[in-house]
Amino acid sequence: MKFFLQLTLLFFGTTIYSQIKFEAGYFVTNSNERVDCMIRNSDWKDNPVEIEYKNNSNDELIKKANIQNIKEFAILNGNKYIRCDVKIEKSQNNPNHLGRNKNPIWFEETIFLKQIVEGTANLYSYTQQNLIKYFYSTPSTAVEQLVFIKYIINDSEVNNVRYNNYFRQQLFNNVKCGDMNDSDFEKIDYTRDDLKKHFLKYNSCNGNQLVVKNSNEKRGIWNLRLTLAANTVSLSFEDPNPVYNVSTDFGSKIALGFGVEGEYILPFKKNKWSVFVNPNYQLYKSEKTFTKNNGLIGGANADIEHNAIVDYANLEFPIGFRHYFFLNKNTKLFLNAGYSFNISRSTELSFESIPTGKENYDIKSSGNFLVGFGCNFKDRFSLELRLNTSRTLMGSYVYWDSSYRSVGLNLGYKIL
Repeated sequence: MKFFLQLTLLFFGTTIYSQIKFEAGYFVTNSNERVDCMIRNSDWKDNPVEIEYKNNSNDELIKKANIQNIKEFAILNGNKYIRCDVKIEKSQNNPNHLGRNKNPIWFEETIFLKQIVEGTANLYSYTQQNLIKYFYSTPSTAVEQLVFIKYIINDSEVNNVRYNNYFRQQLFNNVKCGDMNDSDFEKIDYTRDDLKKHFLKYNSCNGNQLVVKNSNEKRGIWNLRLTLAANTVSLSFEDPNPVYNVSTDFGSKIALGFGVEGEYILPFKKNKWSVFVNPNYQLYKSEKTFTKNNGLIGGANADIEHNAIVDYANLEFPIGFRHYFFLNKNTKLFLNAGYSFNISRSTELSFESIPTGKENYDIKSSGNFLVGFGCNFKDRFSLELRLNTSRTLMGSYVYWDSSYRSVGLNLGYKIL
């Protein structure tokens, strides 16, 4: 296991380095000089504060430029960011972190804003972790934040959440055109789609021909696969009773499993990250006959023959993260890491001998960690080598010890 983890970490680090991808772009210096270059496209989830770039595709020297020395940068046919000195309020929309202030509390900061719509009226976004705020500008209005605050007024009330929707008034005052009326603005929610739709409509109304939609707008992707697994399982039990001492090592055996995998490709970092859940059913059965010297039964030299039987049916619920490495348009490698929740079903461990009779024990499975390495071909087929760390099957018994380990090949077939 240690060797497998070391190999995985080495491959992970090496492959990440090889995945650095530079794309054609430009940045504008503080002296308004435009520099055409190759920019590392990290498909930023959070608005960046610096970029890595090369002078051209053949240049091996990687340089950095940050928010202090560039005022704008863009990936050609991709995202565009502009530097702005703004007032920003940072209220959260998470129900567990709502404040009590209806009015904004302002902070003055220098940030890169991502341009969503470009034209007579411009729409921008700013994201940091769970914070998402939108900004705008017009020929008569400098860049300012569209104000939306979700807040609470009293913990004792059932419906205590309130909203400051001042952004609608801002749009009514400064981004209104043609036959737009009050009801049109009341329907706008503080979401990327609603705001983008409104700004595109406004620019079109003004006859603007420079309307530019953000080209890297993406949503997450759902995948659903059928999975079939062939696992090499090693299983052992250790009996705490020094008299009977029926500790048993069942050795290694192939166990089959089948299930489904749901995967969500996260809409950033160039579709390289995903989360997955892979509920599956596995069945392991084994039997072993062994001889033990049980000195207190039948004399000091009594060799007692025991028959050990294990019947282990298990529902696994692995949940984890996956990182992809694109080799070409048809093939990509991936690494997984996660945790598996396990539910034992109709399971039993039994030991039987002539003097002691048959003793049955219920199996209660614990969870375990997992890592995996695999390949995806044409986004349809996948093959993964998965290592599951040891888990105990004797959770109902304080003094028993057990170890269930498995290494398996998982074959996946995408159906959705």
